[in-house]
Amino acid sequence: MRKGFLTIAIGKKYHKMAKTLIQSYRIVQENTIPFGVVTEEGSWCEGLFDDTIRVDESQGSYLNKLNLYDYTPYDETIFIDCDSMVVCDISNWFTFFEGSCVDMSVLGTNLPINHENASKLLSPRAIAVLGLTRYIDFNGGVYYFFKNNRSRAIFERAKSLVPVYLDLQLHSFGGRMGDEPLMEVAMIEAGVFATADYEKNKMYCTPGMKGLKIDLRKRVCEAVKYEYRVYPSVLHWGTAKTSFPLYKREALKAKMLYYGLPGWIVDLISTMFYRVLQVRHRIIKKGIFAARKH
Repeated sequence: MRKGFLTIAIGKKYHKMAKTLIQSYRIVQENTIPFGVVTEEGSWCEGLFDDTIRVDESQGSYLNKLNLYDYTPYDETIFIDCDSMVVCDISNWFTFFEGSCVDMSVLGTNLPINHENASKLLSPRAIAVLGLTRYIDFNGGVYYFFKNNRSRAIFERAKSLVPVYLDLQLHSFGGRMGDEPLMEVAMIEAGVFATADYEKNKMYCTPGMKGLKIDLRKRVCEAVKYEYRVYPSVLHWGTAKTSFPLYKREALKAKMLYYGLPGWIVDLISTMFYRVLQVRHRIIKKGIFAARKH
């Protein structure tokens, strides 16, 4: 049985993020678990990924994760969003998920349907119409699944809900539909549960983080996420934050380490680069603020 990690990168902006993701993976990964990419053309990723799955460019949307079951070449898959960085070895993630579920799971928390967090993705109308009795608090930056009939049915159910997304008043992501509410419903209906990260060291996304410290060369990442201190082995930045100086500094580190530059050179160049980016970032922010005042 073949296991593998998978990401999706359709469009030049996402190609760049996926390069950073795979470079960060290569410099820390201790086992040779393959990593595949779903993309519209393969010239940009030649030699980087183990498997390239070609799709039509029109499939590039915020709902393309609903096609993960069809995309994956693996019998057992862990999907990671391309706007992420791998900080530490993640080969034990398969064992982690295998020990707590059967066919499919996500990183998160299982909550009663009347929990206040349920309103993040679901509406009272969706809960009532679909008869949902519990809620999975999760981020779609990671999906784990086997290639079998149950997983296929979950992805198909999620896709079947797209035409009624607005009618169910599911959460809007800046005016767009998203995969999380659809997968939420499909997984709950299928009896899927989230896998809890009690060690606080799997994947975490940046919203709600304070005091983020990250250094890919030293394999260090920590922050306070709400009231907990977390140590992500995968940091899910979110597309908007890939323009921030901290992301760009670590992306440069990943590239230099991937091509074998010595640590002291990586530190020197990345520190100088970061300082320049910070100055530029401040100037841009001041310009935006001044424009708004006028």
